[in-house]
Amino acid sequence: MICPICQEKLIQKEKSFQCVHSHNFDIAKQGYVNLLMSASKVSGDSKEMVLARHHFLNHGYYDILKNKLEDLIQEYQPEVLVDLACGEGYYTKGMAQHAKQCFGIDLSKDALKLASREDKNSQYILASIFHVPMENESVDVITNIFAPAPLEEVERLLKKDGIYLRVAPHVHHLYDFKRILYTEVYENEIEILEHDSLKLIRQERITDEILIENNQDIQDLFMMTPYYWKSNKDSAQKLEALEKCKTIIDFDIQIYRKES
Repeated sequence: MICPICQEKLIQKEKSFQCVHSHNFDIAKQGYVNLLMSASKVSGDSKEMVLARHHFLNHGYYDILKNKLEDLIQEYQPEVLVDLACGEGYYTKGMAQHAKQCFGIDLSKDALKLASREDKNSQYILASIFHVPMENESVDVITNIFAPAPLEEVERLLKKDGIYLRVAPHVHHLYDFKRILYTEVYENEIEILEHDSLKLIRQERITDEILIENNQDIQDLFMMTPYYWKSNKDSAQKLEALEKCKTIIDFDIQIYRKES
């Protein structure tokens, strides 16, 4: 970790992190540290969105993805793992068991409060994934799950031969769920990233069908997806009477290696 003011290395001293220039960053009581410059006006997910995602994921609906990610991190055995846009740490916590050091980066204080309370093996940092307060070429594996791909930061942070693991929706992800909301439903597009230093070395598709067993879980899923913001009132009301819902879940895992 580096100081966001002077970029010198941060050292933990009791309940804060300090650099050689005495810039001090207190560790919150939950355990995360705020390294986002105070002038920044950006913010992450709201408390309501964080809790909806937390409740839904902890009911096990996406465990097939969680288990696959843990297997992959165990395979790579990183000394330093960074989870960009980690949210409330659902995936981070499991992956951290297979790394010597794990850091979660997110813009939502509400998410990081929850992550830090439930995962004491990772250091959570309030910061932008496009301006990560960590040293150049200091990370073995970077994960980026359902979030924008900050390729310049990924390239800067990774050691040579480091791994960038990205998860995005595959073509049929939540297809049946979308059919409830919309008259016309389109398949998701698969994007292969292009960067001079990052080479795609592996791609896997993880697919399953889930039964969402109650209306609260249906509403939580709705709130944690982009459809919550894109749907009109009539579409949203279609979900209110549903007590159960089956849908395909379909994940695209892309693994890149930094080659130079």
